[in-house]
Amino acid sequence: MEYYIEPAEQTDEVKAQLAAITPESLNPEELTLIDPACGSGHSLVEAYELFKAIEARHREQQVVLHRPRQRL
Repeated sequence: MEYYIEPAEQTDEVKAQLAAITPESLNPEELTLIDPACGSGHSLVEAYELFKAIEARHREQQVVLHRPRQRL
């Protein structure tokens, strides 16, 4: 997934703090999205497409996931 901005440089202290709270891996079944905006729903459409891509990758590894629609 492409981003519009480059990641900001972080100090070693910030990198250590991020490493401490960042999990080694993510369980795709636990991914959720909160979109508090009341706009056109573009973020939700993009998230749905991302969840579908994640599900397709994990389907190859025989991981059973809920439908992406159920996580929105």
